[in-house]
Amino acid sequence: MWLASRLCVKQVITTAQFAEAVELQLSRRPSLGTLAVQRGMMTVDQVTAVSAQQSDEPDRAFGELAVDLGFLAREQLARLMFEQSDQAPSLGDILVEIGALTAEELRRETQEARIIANLYEELSRDVCVHC
Repeated sequence: MWLASRLCVKQVITTAQFAEAVELQLSRRPSLGTLAVQRGMMTVDQVTAVSAQQSDEPDRAFGELAVDLGFLAREQLARLMFEQSDQAPSLGDILVEIGALTAEELRRETQEARIIANLYEELSRDVCVHC
């Protein structure tokens, strides 16, 4: 997400392209309920119960409801959320897919972002917080 935000600030991509890429990324990641069933953390009946509760409380997230109903522990939810985000395609790949930038531009921008992040990390280590 940081790289895509940086691309917007640099005007390499538009905010509309950024929004489209985020929307596509979210639509392509597996649902928490599906992952929970696949990992044996919840049953299909429990996922159905959470979904039914979510229709009554649309502002509450699936994971929050699953924890509140006692179907998942917070640690399990955290693992599922990490796995969910890990399985989603990268925003960079999606931006290339939708034609917002080329694979070469993505490679170059990613390399530049890594250099900046490394420099920032080095500078942060060198700053004395007690001085």
